[in-house]
Amino acid sequence: MLGAGKGTRFNAAGTKLLAPLRGRPLLAHVVTHVRVTGLPMRLVLDSTAPQPLVDLADQLTREGEIVQNPLAARGIGTSIAAGMHATKQATGWLVLPADMPNIGSDVITLVAQALEDPRIMSARPVYRGTPGYPLGFSRRCNIDWNTSLIAMGLTLLKAKAAGRALFVETPGVVQDVDQPSDLAALEGPDDTTRNSYPEESTWHTGSPSLPGAR
Repeated sequence: MLGAGKGTRFNAAGTKLLAPLRGRPLLAHVVTHVRVTGLPMRLVLDSTAPQPLVDLADQLTREGEIVQNPLAARGIGTSIAAGMHATKQATGWLVLPADMPNIGSDVITLVAQALEDPRIMSARPVYRGTPGYPLGFSRRCNIDWNTSLIAMGLTLLKAKAAGRALFVETPGVVQDVDQPSDLAALEGPDDTTRNSYPEESTWHTGSPSLPGAR
């Protein structure tokens, strides 16, 4: 889970993930959806994250689940790479921004299950033509663990558009919080429990191969 962004478009203090939504901090909603799936979790934070955010992250996570990224200012790709480096033995990885509280556990599970298909190296949900999150990478991408976080991050970002598209009807996969007005728009009933599994016939049938994969 990516929580290393500065969030300066939301407020200068960089505490966007603490903003209240439906009675809980924004970050708490995302952590809850991940917990429901039973999948292992890592929360990537900027190594210079404000103390209130660090304190909340400590409350919501278990020992060893927080990953510090000293290169967070260099872009989201370095945070993705940092999280993957911390879990090198995993068979796959799901990239989930911590400011997207309406991505339900069913969608997270859907992407994780898609990566079990030996033909798929990456996958992500698509809502009405717009690619969303979580973004999934299989170990079959043959990642070069010896490269720098920056180089690895750039490779992964280029690979985002080359994976399997999973068409869903839940707008939460494209709803992030950049500004206070975005947060206000998400107030109201939580609809993340709606069934979002697509019919298999709607799945993208193009090549799922990532650039450089073997």
